[in-house]
Amino acid sequence: MPLSAGSGPSSLDAFEGYYTAPATHCSMQDGDVTRPCDPPEEDCLLIKRVDDTHAAIKLQSIQSHGHECGVAGVAELKDGRLVYVDANPASPESGKGIALRLDGRKLKIAYLEKPDKDAAPFCGLKARLDWLVFALADRQPVGAHQCGP
Repeated sequence: MPLSAGSGPSSLDAFEGYYTAPATHCSMQDGDVTRPCDPPEEDCLLIKRVDDTHAAIKLQSIQSHGHECGVAGVAELKDGRLVYVDANPASPESGKGIALRLDGRKLKIAYLEKPDKDAAPFCGLKARLDWLVFALADRQPVGAHQCGP
C-alpha cells in the first residue's frame, strides 16, 4: 500500500497497516549450538486507526533462543511519531514506552528511554524491539489480519 499524496509522517495514514518481516534475530538452542529458527519465523506489527491521533497497535517478535517481544495497546501520534506508553500500574512495564517512526521507506522502533542491556521493556531476555525494522513497501491493508496469538 503506497503512501498517498498528503499522507506524511504527521498523519496516521502513513503508519496504518499490517506489516511483517523475517524474524532475522530468531534463533533456537540445539545442544551447544545456536541455530536460526527453522522453519523461519516472521515478526508482525498491526496498526489500526482509532481516531485522528490514536491507533491501536499490536506487535509480536520472536528472537534469540525463542525469547519474545510483544506490545498491545493504544499509541498516540506525537511530533510525527506513533508513541506507546504502558499506563497499566500493575504492569512491570508501567511507564515504559516505544516510538514508531518513519525513516525513508522503513518503519523503525525506538525505546523512549535507553533500556538495560539484558532486560529491554516488553521483551524476554536477549530480545529487543529496537532491532526490528519493517519495510513500508511490504505494508498491507489492515483487513482481517491478526498479529500474534
